[in-house]
Amino acid sequence: MKNKQLEKEECKIFATWLRLKNIKFAHIANERQAPVWVMAELNKMGVSKGFPDYIVYINKKQSIENRALLLFIEMKKNKEVLKNGKLSTVDLASPEQHDWIECLGCVCDVEAHICYGSDKAIEIINSLLK
Repeated sequence: MKNKQLEKEECKIFATWLRLKNIKFAHIANERQAPVWVMAELNKMGVSKGFPDYIVYINKKQSIENRALLLFIEMKKNKEVLKNGKLSTVDLASPEQHDWIECLGCVCDVEAHICYGSDKAIEIINSLLK
């Protein structure tokens, strides 16, 4: 059941797909759970609450637009609920995550998305590939 998958499972699926497509990417490990002193050190080093999970680079040869593209992806598990007789996605993103996505999306030639499930992230990347 795809809807029951944890966010980390969605991330693994997305990362595997990116590797198969030979797309450069990095996962930003902001979600780590660690002792308080480790988290304090990471915060001093610049870990920022809400920063997106992935940075994805699509090179000029891969891009449908024939130019390099940079994307930021915040991955969320796909959680749908029945609301007023219709299935709708629950917004699981924090205010800090929404803020980062908005800020990054304002930069020229950068796209930033909150994706509910690996399928949505793959759909967005696929729409930008040749």
